[in-house]
Amino acid sequence: MVGAVLAAAAIAPAAASAAQVWPALTTDHVFPDSTPAANADAGLNLLTARGEQEGGQVAVRPDGPVRVPATVGDLTGPGVIPAANVSVYRVGYVRLTQPSTGIGPLHGDGRYGDPLIPVDGGVDLPGGETTALYVLVDVPAGQTPGTYAGALDLGALGRFPLSVDVTPATANRDEFPIVARLHTINLAKSLGTTPDDPAFVKGVYGDLLPMLRARGVSPGRAPLADPVVDAASGTATFGPRSSANLDAYFGMGFARTEVPFLPNQPTYSGGEDRAYTATAQRQATANGIAARFGGRAGSSYSLVVDEPTEAEYPVVNRAASILHAASPRIPVMVTEAPSAKAVAQMGSAVDIWTPPLWDLYKDPAASRRVVSQGKTLWWYTYGSDTQRYTPNVLIDKSGADPRVLGWLAQKEGVQGFFYWGLNNWGGKDNFVSPNADAWYLSHTKADVKCGAAKRAVGGNGEASLIWPGSSPSRPAYGSLRLESLRDGAEDNSLLRQLQTADPAAYAQVMNGISKPFTGTTDGDEGDACGDYARPGYLPVVDDSPADLDAARRIVLARLSGRPLATLSGRIVAPQAAETGRRRTRGKSVVTRGVHGAIVRFGTLETTTKPDGSWTLTNVPAVAGEVKVSLDSEGTIGAVSAPVDRATLQAGGGVVTTPSLPTRPSRPLVGPGLGRFTAAARPAAVRERAGTVTLTVGNKYTAAGRSAFGAGGKTPSVEAFYTRKAASRAARNWKAYRYLDLTVEVLRQSKEGQRWYLIVTPGGHFTNSRNLAVGRKVQHVRIDLRRPHASKGVMKGMNNVKYIRFGLQSALPQDWRAGQSPTVKLRVSNMRLVK
Repeated sequence: MVGAVLAAAAIAPAAASAAQVWPALTTDHVFPDSTPAANADAGLNLLTARGEQEGGQVAVRPDGPVRVPATVGDLTGPGVIPAANVSVYRVGYVRLTQPSTGIGPLHGDGRYGDPLIPVDGGVDLPGGETTALYVLVDVPAGQTPGTYAGALDLGALGRFPLSVDVTPATANRDEFPIVARLHTINLAKSLGTTPDDPAFVKGVYGDLLPMLRARGVSPGRAPLADPVVDAASGTATFGPRSSANLDAYFGMGFARTEVPFLPNQPTYSGGEDRAYTATAQRQATANGIAARFGGRAGSSYSLVVDEPTEAEYPVVNRAASILHAASPRIPVMVTEAPSAKAVAQMGSAVDIWTPPLWDLYKDPAASRRVVSQGKTLWWYTYGSDTQRYTPNVLIDKSGADPRVLGWLAQKEGVQGFFYWGLNNWGGKDNFVSPNADAWYLSHTKADVKCGAAKRAVGGNGEASLIWPGSSPSRPAYGSLRLESLRDGAEDNSLLRQLQTADPAAYAQVMNGISKPFTGTTDGDEGDACGDYARPGYLPVVDDSPADLDAARRIVLARLSGRPLATLSGRIVAPQAAETGRRRTRGKSVVTRGVHGAIVRFGTLETTTKPDGSWTLTNVPAVAGEVKVSLDSEGTIGAVSAPVDRATLQAGGGVVTTPSLPTRPSRPLVGPGLGRFTAAARPAAVRERAGTVTLTVGNKYTAAGRSAFGAGGKTPSVEAFYTRKAASRAARNWKAYRYLDLTVEVLRQSKEGQRWYLIVTPGGHFTNSRNLAVGRKVQHVRIDLRRPHASKGVMKGMNNVKYIRFGLQSALPQDWRAGQSPTVKLRVSNMRLVK
């Protein structure tokens, strides 16, 4: 059945209406012009652990305007999930005026669903466009496993089936703490009131904070609960209102609370003490805070300096010394990567290292080292020049981005997530309602290249995870992105359990969530709004809503002992095309198995055996495609075949895929090209039968510049064409579109020394291209005709003089200082492809 077409019944003809109704994931974008897919389910079917809040969207597209109750009664099965545990929200649309930097063009008229407005007494649905209703089920931790059934009552449009499959697994979202700082002044401004308004205070504590607590998100400091600090002595006193609010806040059981010990707060008679040099006053303040928070040290932290510069490392040390003298148990957080310099200068003062997500990937080993030393590791994100390639919380990116953060954190050993603004709407002095403009400028990043122009770095929904509410008593609405963050924390809890219970299945799932990047990139010189600016150190993250949902189903199945399917097949390619022979008319093409092809189904991945055969286990019963390619990026010889749900529910089977397509090509190594030689140590080379085993490296000064400067010879391996007439055809690459090759890493560089293989068809030195090599063995393709973002098109391709391999650091200048990355590689199957 295609979704569900619900017709009105027993109402006046003028009001009669019909509608298309279909389910969608929480992480799916539902737009006003959305229509159901051909294979849409006829009901909302949720799979959940006990102790989880799990939701989904129901998209409704009525022919004409209609009002519906949008309510859900008790869900019945082995027991009852009462109606009180089911909430229904209308997903509001917010109109975006420009895309987030680096993200593609906006969909349709720019309306995106995100605000969650509670349904109170019904919902008016416009005709001729789609509105999403979000159904959230709060499953008690003690709920009896089994399937529970009910329906979403759409009044005249009928009842849309709802089922909740509760597995025996139990999740705990508090195991992965999330902090998103609440700005009470901005929230009050959005409602036309002040933070002192009693109705606002009641709304914050009676409505907003319980909503955040249920989603496992802490607002940072307890709102409206800071102490009064004597400007002369620094003595901190919690008055009756602050104490009452703080007690109410503590009673809610938030996983983490920020203590009010900040660079700009409190102020003393001399003003702000950002350098923490008013030692006596600061100590008195810290003593007062410790008296209130010291007993809750396990759930508190202090952010004494946000994003400290190197010059501010001593400030962190002073602040931590003062706070730890008052209470050694209150952890000090620093929003900085644990680089060697940072650890050396302030490592003893820091309890919680919180690098930006992209900095962690520059040197994952550094983060592992501080964890091994007993420190805690969190991470954070914000508007970034790499946000096209890294998960974020932006409205116009994949709705799965916030959720996958919990998965990546578990994979990388990250223990919490910090976000700088739950509602930083325009900043302290320039309030702008997100209803008027959801785009926020990140002032910490320089403008980036975006197409033919430069563009400021910012995004839709940056520092805005909630929306202004209807009144001071209901001060804020939640969002789909906030739901996704909570879901990621719950997934994180389940992944921890799977890692212990079934390490093999855990590894299989996590390997597909993120993969090392392999492919060409323009790196720092790239177009931040294009596909070729990915830094080589950043992984490729699967943020497909469908793929992440399927991976979650694998996790729950393995934890619950439920069966999963197995798929298998054989990948072949035409033998004639591989050997360069032409197909004989009237004769069938001989095929052979393809070794090393990559086979994917959702996040699951394997490579083919020497005979081309493959097997994928632990496949969930979710319809999808088997996708095959020779390279990890899916660009070489890509084919696919659909797999329906019925096949997977029956246990799987053999999947037949088309033969891999081939293009006319010729070997690169051959007559006219001389042997490969090494230039400058540590470069070395050995060539045999068209396969080149090479060592290349580079060396960087304390300033992060290559030691092989202008006029010097960078270590490289190269082969030159002879200049004789007989080599003219071999030198002419103009008819070819790609250079394909297979790269195997025989000896890797030291940890933290990320690198690019530089491939240069000369011609001209500007023909050099960065090749990120993320796997031990990979097929890669270099597009010889794609213009480089700054170097333009390759030059002299009708008379190529040489082919050269070299190495450069993939890290920014300040991260590669003093490094000497050196690798040993085997390069084979080098072919020019039309």
